[in-house]
Amino acid sequence: MKEQKEDSLFSVLDDAQEIIQKSIGMNIRLPKPGKRSLEISTITNGIVGASLVAYGLLSSRKWTIILGAAGIASSMVMNQEAKRVRK
Repeated sequence: MKEQKEDSLFSVLDDAQEIIQKSIGMNIRLPKPGKRSLEISTITNGIVGASLVAYGLLSSRKWTIILGAAGIASSMVMNQEAKRVRK
């Protein structure tokens, strides 16, 4: 793999995409989301994650707490990526 210029999710995905392209010989381009779509994803993941945690705390289905925590963690990662992306 080539040296990464920045530690971002998109640079890691670009490196993986390059390796896959070399191995299968096909040119595939993944769309890069803009800042607005990352912000919407942050809000959506946060709301769904908090809802799942609340549901898990109030019900007997405790596994939803884990899903909710994953949603909140995803929201935090998307928030950091949104800060790095230029318009």
